[in-house]
Amino acid sequence: MDFAPDFTRRTFSAGDYVVFALMFLVSTLIGCFYFYKDRKKEDRDEFLIGGRSLSPYPVGLSLSVSVVTGTLVLGTPGDVYAFGTTYIWLVIGFFLAAVVASEIYVPIFYGLRLRSAYEYLEYRFHRSVRILGAITYIVHTVIYLGFVIYAPAYALNAVTGWNIWGAITSTSFVCIIYTALGGLKAVIWIDVAQMIFIVFGFVSVLIQGSLKAGGYEVLWKKCIDGGRINFGNFNPDPRLSNTFWSLCVGGGLSATSLYAVNQASVQRFMSCRSATTAKAAAFLNWAGLLILYVLAMLVGVEIYGYYHKCDPLQFTHLTQRDQLLPFLVMDLFQNNPGAPGLIVASIYSACLSSVSTSLIALSSVTVTDIFSPWWDFSEERLTWIARGSVVFYGILGILFAFLTSRLEGLLKAALAIHGLLGGPMLGLFTLGILFPCANPAGAIVGLLVGVAMNAWVFTGALDYSWYIEQFQGFLPLRTDMCPMTETSLPSNATTPLASLSTAMSTHQSSTTGTVPAVVEIYSMSFWYLSAWGFTFTIVVGLLTSLVTCGQRSRKDVDPRFVHPFFSHWLCIFLPKSAQKGTWCGVPHDFVRSNTKTTENEQGSSNATFRDERF
Repeated sequence: MDFAPDFTRRTFSAGDYVVFALMFLVSTLIGCFYFYKDRKKEDRDEFLIGGRSLSPYPVGLSLSVSVVTGTLVLGTPGDVYAFGTTYIWLVIGFFLAAVVASEIYVPIFYGLRLRSAYEYLEYRFHRSVRILGAITYIVHTVIYLGFVIYAPAYALNAVTGWNIWGAITSTSFVCIIYTALGGLKAVIWIDVAQMIFIVFGFVSVLIQGSLKAGGYEVLWKKCIDGGRINFGNFNPDPRLSNTFWSLCVGGGLSATSLYAVNQASVQRFMSCRSATTAKAAAFLNWAGLLILYVLAMLVGVEIYGYYHKCDPLQFTHLTQRDQLLPFLVMDLFQNNPGAPGLIVASIYSACLSSVSTSLIALSSVTVTDIFSPWWDFSEERLTWIARGSVVFYGILGILFAFLTSRLEGLLKAALAIHGLLGGPMLGLFTLGILFPCANPAGAIVGLLVGVAMNAWVFTGALDYSWYIEQFQGFLPLRTDMCPMTETSLPSNATTPLASLSTAMSTHQSSTTGTVPAVVEIYSMSFWYLSAWGFTFTIVVGLLTSLVTCGQRSRKDVDPRFVHPFFSHWLCIFLPKSAQKGTWCGVPHDFVRSNTKTTENEQGSSNATFRDERF
C-alpha cells in the first residue's frame, strides 16, 4: 500500500524552540571557553589563525562544514529532487580542487607564513594589487553575508512559522558573540560539533523516512520510475548544467577558487602546525564533503520518493527548493514533540558555520590588509580591532539581510558577485604563482578584464533567461495526484517543465523566433562561469605583462613566490633539463640548496627559513 504524505502547514512547538536555544547556548559557551582559555594571549595570530597550532582533523572538518555547507545542506536535497542524482559528480570536482590547492597554492602560502591571502599579492606584485584584492573580497563577502543570513531564515519562516527577524537576529548575534570571543579556534571547534550535528540530522531523516515508506528501497524505486537516478549523464554540451562534465570540470574550477585563494580557506590552512598538516586538512575536508554530499543526495532521493505524486512547490505555500528539506522534517516528525526542532536545528547549524566563517575571514582581511600596512599598532590593540571588526561586520550583515528581504534584485546581485569574482581571483593568484613573467600591470588588467567578461556573460544570460532555462535540466513533477482540498491547484496546473515550455513558446511567438549567435555563449552553464573568467584573466594578464616587458624581470622574481610546477612529482617523467627550462630563469635550485643547508645546520624547517628571509 502506498504511503501518503501530509501537506498540512505546521509550526514549531515550545519544545522545538527550546532545542534551538540549546544549540545557540552550546555554541556561545564554546566561544566563552576559548576566550577564557586564551585570555592571556593577546596576539592576533592566536585570535585570527589559532596560533598556527591546530591539527588537520578539526581544520579539515571545519572546511567541510563552513565553506559550502550552508548551501549544501538546504540546497542539495532540493536540487536532487528537481534534477536527479547527477549532482553527486560534484564531489569529483571537489577532489580535483583539493589536489590542486594542496599541491600548488598551499605550499606557497604556508611557506610565506601569511595571515591573509592578499598579502601574497603585495609580495609578488605591488601593494596596489593587494589593496584591490582585499577591498574586492570585503565588498563581495559583506553582500553575500546578507544572503547567507537571510536565505535560511526565510526558508525556516515559510516552513516552521518561526519569525524571520527573530531567526536572523538570534543567529547573527550568537555568531557574533562566539566568533568575537573565541576567534578562529572557537569557530573551528564549533564547526566540528556542527559537522556531527548535521550528519545526525541527515541520518535521522533517512531512518524516519524509510520507516514511514516501508523501506528506503521503496523510495529509490520511486526515483527510478521518476527518472531521478541519472548518474550516467555524460553529455559534453557546455550549456547543460547537470552533467558529469559541467560538475567535474566547471564545478572543479569553481571549487578550486574556493579552496585555493578564498580567505576563509587560506585562513584555516594557515592555522595548521605545518605545511604537511595543511595538505592533510585539504584531503580530510574532501572526505567530510563526500560524506555530506552522499547523505544530502540520499535525502534528496527521499524527498522525491515521498512527494513523487504531488509537488509541494506547486501545491503548497512553498516557493523555493531550499524549503523542501525542513518541510519534509516537519511532516515526518509531526508526532514526535521536540524532534522537528532537533532535526531542523542540526540542519540550520550549517548556516551558523557559514556566518561565523565569513565574520572571522573579514576580520582577518581588515586587520591584516587594511590596518597593519598603514598603522603601527601593538599586537594587543590589533587583536581588539579584530574582535571589534567581527561585531561591525556582523551588524552590517544584518543590515544587508534586511536589504535582501526588501530588494529582490540584491539577492541576484549577491549571487552574481559570488560567481563573477571567483574565477578571476583564482586567475590573479595563478598569474603570480605559475607565471614568473607576470607583472603588476598584467595582474590588474587581467583581473579587471576577467571580471568584465564574466559580467558580460551574466547580464546577457539575464536578458535571454527565457531561452537559457531549457538547459537547466528540470525533470517533470506531478500534481495530478494531489489531494483535492481548498488549497488544491486548479485543474490546469502544470509542471515546471511544462510551464517553461509555455513561457518559451509565448516569448518566442512575440519575437522573430530566432536568437543571436552570441546567446550560445550566454547559455553556458553557470558552473563554467569561473572557468570563463579564469581563462580571460590568465590570457589577458600574460599578454599585458609581455607588452609591458614583464619577461625582462622574470629572473628577478623571488623563487618563494612562484611554484616550479613542472618539477612537481606529477611531472617526474620529464627530464631534469626540461624541468629546469620551465623555471623561466627563476633560481629555484638556489632556494632548495639553501633550505637544505639551513635545515642541516640549524634544525629548522623550510617554513622557518622562508619566514626569516622576510
